[in-house]
Amino acid sequence: MAFGVSVRRWWVRGAALAAASALAACAGGGGSARPARQLKIAVTETGGDFVISLEEPVRTVTCMERDFRRGAVDPMAARLIWSARCTAGRDCLTSVRYNDAALETTSPAQRLTTSEQGTCYECALAGDHGQAAVRFRVTTRGGFEPCRL
Repeated sequence: MAFGVSVRRWWVRGAALAAASALAACAGGGGSARPARQLKIAVTETGGDFVISLEEPVRTVTCMERDFRRGAVDPMAARLIWSARCTAGRDCLTSVRYNDAALETTSPAQRLTTSEQGTCYECALAGDHGQAAVRFRVTTRGGFEPCRL
C-alpha cells in the first residue's frame, strides 16, 4: 500500500510539473524570453488615429476584438485584427498608431468598426523589459472610448 501512495504522489507531482512547464512554454512564445513587468501605457486619439504609447520602445503589438458575450473557451470569443513587430532595433519608437506602416505587419490590420454591445478591442504591446495592454471601444461617431462592459 505504501508503494501505491508514493507512486500516486510522484505521478501527481510529475503531472503538475509537466502542466506548469507546458503553460510557461506556451505563455513565453515557444521558448523566447517573456517580458518581465507591467509597463505604463498611454492612449490618445490624433486626427482619427488610435495612438498607443509605451514607456519603452515597442517591439511587438497584437490587437484583438473580444466578444465578452461568449464563453472564454469559445473560439469565436477573440478575433485577431492586427499584429506587427518593430525590426528597426534601437530605432523602434515608443508610440505606434493602429496599422502603423513603420512596423512589419505579421497579420494584416482589419478596419476598426463601431463596437457592438458586449465587445471591445484590445491591444497588447511588448517592449524589451515588459508589456502592457489597453481595451477600448469605437463609438458610433468613430471616436474612441475606454472599454466598459
